[in-house]
Amino acid sequence: MPTNKNKKQYDMQYAKDKLKRIPLNVQKEKYEEIKGAANIVGEPVNGYIKKAIDAYPTILNSSVITFILDKDISFSDEIHPFLEKILLDNSDYMLGFTRQGDTTGKYQLILRFKCDCKDNERIAKQFTDILTKFHISYSYASQTTTLN
Repeated sequence: MPTNKNKKQYDMQYAKDKLKRIPLNVQKEKYEEIKGAANIVGEPVNGYIKKAIDAYPTILNSSVITFILDKDISFSDEIHPFLEKILLDNSDYMLGFTRQGDTTGKYQLILRFKCDCKDNERIAKQFTDILTKFHISYSYASQTTTLN
């Protein structure tokens, strides 16, 4: 059984040989946002950031459908469970969705897909059915994002 001193020396040598520290400065408000998101998923901030870095290439090599909406659904707890169900039912194809609204009256629902495949339009139709059910007018466009 290694002693605490031996373990500490091993850990220090391992860090010196195998790890590289990356300084990261963010505004305090941004840190609190990241920390809150990490807490929600039960991750330490460092682990949360590492997972985000690992996921970045997947996000860049994805396709997006953006709905332009006539109403803000950013904080609508009424519609969210319906949208979440579509996401969960199509988790093999989707990375997620984002609801956005701002003070200028621009409202969006952004769907992000794992790949540009034929199922995107079928899944988008499921989202349009929910928007219609809640009397939300929309227009949308597809866009493929690729890593350069």
